Amino acid sequence: MSARRFVGPQLVRTAGALSGRFPRCQAGTVRSPGLLVRMSLISHRSGRPLGLQVSKRHFTGSSRYRIRPARRIYKRGSSKGDNRKSCELPLLESRSVTTLTTCRVCNGQLDLVYQGRGADRSSASFNPSCHRVGEHGDLYRCRKCGTVNQPSLPRGNELHDLYRAVNDDRYMLEERGRRRSARRLLELLATEVPEGRLLQVGCGYGLLLDEARRRGYQAEGVELAREAARYAREQLGLAIRETAIEQAQLDSERYDAILLVDVLEHLDEPVAVLDRLLAVLRPGGALLIVTPDPTSLTARVAGGHWWCYVPAHCCLIPRRTLLELVRARRLEVVRESFSVHSFTPGYWLEGLGERGGWAGRAIMAVAAKLPRRTLLTASLKDERVLLVRQLHAGAAIGR
Repeated sequence: MSARRFVGPQLVRTAGALSGRFPRCQAGTVRSPGLLVRMSLISHRSGRPLGLQVSKRHFTGSSRYRIRPARRIYKRGSSKGDNRKSCELPLLESRSVTTLTTCRVCNGQLDLVYQGRGADRSSASFNPSCHRVGEHGDLYRCRKCGTVNQPSLPRGNELHDLYRAVNDDRYMLEERGRRRSARRLLELLATEVPEGRLLQVGCGYGLLLDEARRRGYQAEGVELAREAARYAREQLGLAIRETAIEQAQLDSERYDAILLVDVLEHLDEPVAVLDRLLAVLRPGGALLIVTPDPTSLTARVAGGHWWCYVPAHCCLIPRRTLLELVRARRLEVVRESFSVHSFTPGYWLEGLGERGGWAGRAIMAVAAKLPRRTLLTASLKDERVLLVRQLHAGAAIGR
């Protein structure tokens, strides 16, 4: 049986899997002795077998691989086989699908869209300021709702343990800009809920909560990272629950406003968390959601270099799917916009330098020399801001 030819970046990653550089992949047992290995690869997109021929040459202390398309692969014992000893054709599989095989939002079927290295699963790769290209695992798009999932991430308590150990030393270097961005969000919230009891899920170091308290809100936060929660509690004097939102005791609580700012994409079960938060939102209360949109023009143009494709993001929900989720829960979208951030010019350039290819080092060198006194405010128009309110009984859902 002949296999289809296959030429592309998957060849390089397949060789990397064999040499141990990409441990997220595994190959079956190869029974062919000598330098030549032939194997079959199952396409994540079509499910069809793809031919692949890998030549392995041994050198002192290392191994090198040369890859080319296999013209024809035969069954063991075929009369058309060549003079080489026959080999078993193993399947190359991605370990990404061993922990999650369906979409986190709708349980739809997943298709591979971007391959990643996915080698680092340390807490440092989960830092909020970590946006290096390609360090995520394989990314899959849901056929049904379009959500981009990262199935290789651990789930449950194992995922929570990674977040508990996060300690981002660079985060507070941009405190002035982050506070300005927080005030902008609070101004939006105040148009619907100018005061009252406020809960921020994933409050981090507490900068937004501190700004909310200054505006007169009764501010409370939930934060899993130990160091961030300690700073917010001890340095800023905020009321912080150091736990995962899935485990927080909120059943007897009621809030006028709940904030999910850059949090939804980090949740293992985002829909379940959304439902839980709505249960403690007072009638007429407001929910503020800020989350990246993988269907935005910026995301589509950037492709695999988009800054939101990072190890810490479990799922990225498209705008249309997010709107469907909130409207299905009788929530009215009262404000919708793009997120606007304020950072120093050096911080903006560092992000560009990480994606700058051959020019990246020069950009990073320039960024390191820029002063941190000036703030540059801009929107990449790839992060949605939704302010929603619960509808009163009998009210119609606006479209």
